[in-house]
Amino acid sequence: MREQAIAKADRSAPVSQVAWDVVGVRALPGFRLHVRFNDGTEGTVDLSRFIHEPDAGVFAGLADPARFANVGIEEGAVTWQGALDVWPWSLDLAPDAMHTKIREQGEWVL
Repeated sequence: MREQAIAKADRSAPVSQVAWDVVGVRALPGFRLHVRFNDGTEGTVDLSRFIHEPDAGVFAGLADPARFANVGIEEGAVTWQGALDVWPWSLDLAPDAMHTKIREQGEWVL
């Protein structure tokens, strides 16, 4: 009888593998981001107007260039983690909506 090899699950692979999972993000000048998705789609997100509007709400905190540049990825979404004494939660952008706009237009303007 031949031995059969049993493949082990790759535990380093992400749990979710959807096209709109963000796998790369970089802050750009002018409150913009360059994002790359799991399916290879890439483009920009322009938050320059949105974060400076009177009704930006918690996103107004991103008007600080240092805080805006502290962007990251958590569970496939673009996020900004807050300092516990100033900003105790994280902000995120909807990756599915971002993916749709970037795939259609190359850019998502908020």
